[in-house]
Amino acid sequence: MAIMLDLKEAKALTPEAISKLKGDYLRDLICHIDPENEGATGCIEDVSFDLMKKFTGILPSTNKELKDIRLTPAVRGILLLEAFASPELFVSMHMRKIVIALDMVDWEEHGAKKKSKVEMKTFPPELVKKSLRMWLQKGEGVKLHQLMVQLGTLLGQDKRGTWGKVKGCIDQSFALHEKEELFKMCNSITTFYKAKKPKKDE
Repeated sequence: MAIMLDLKEAKALTPEAISKLKGDYLRDLICHIDPENEGATGCIEDVSFDLMKKFTGILPSTNKELKDIRLTPAVRGILLLEAFASPELFVSMHMRKIVIALDMVDWEEHGAKKKSKVEMKTFPPELVKKSLRMWLQKGEGVKLHQLMVQLGTLLGQDKRGTWGKVKGCIDQSFALHEKEELFKMCNSITTFYKAKKPKKDE
C-alpha cells in the first residue's frame, strides 16, 4: 500500500506513466519500503512495457493475454478471479498444499505411504482441479481460493505468534462444536507445511 501511495503521489499509476519514470526512481522506491523485493522493479517495468506495446496500456482479461505480458501463473490466476470474476478454478501452491493436508485429494494413489512424503510435483494444478471439481459447487471457486490463499499464507509463514493468532480467531469466531474440528484442520495444514519445503520446480 505504501508503494502505491508513493506512485500515486508521483502520478505514476498507469503503465505509460511508469514507463516514463526517470532513472532508478521505481527501484529506489521499492527498496526503501521493502529491500527484499528489489527484483519486483524489473517485473513491473517489463509488464508496463508489454502493456503499452501490446495492449495500449489496458490490462487484458484472458489468461493467454495476461501470459503475453509475462505475468506469472499465480498473478494471472489472482487477477482472473479477483478482477475479472473468472469462473475458472485457479489452483495455487497454497491450495495444492492445503487440499493434500486436509485429505481433499487421494494422495495415497500417487505412491506416498505417508502424507509428509508426498511429492508436490506429482500433484500438478490440473490434477487437484479435477479432484476439487468432483465435489465443489459451481461458482464456489473464488471463495475457496480466497480462503485457501489467506489460510495458507498465514500458516505457511511459520512465524512466532502465528498459531496464537489463528487460535484466537477460531475462539472468537466459531461455535464450541466447530472449534475442535477447525483446530485439527489447522494442525494438519501446519504439519504438512513444515514437512514440505518450497522447491524451484514446484
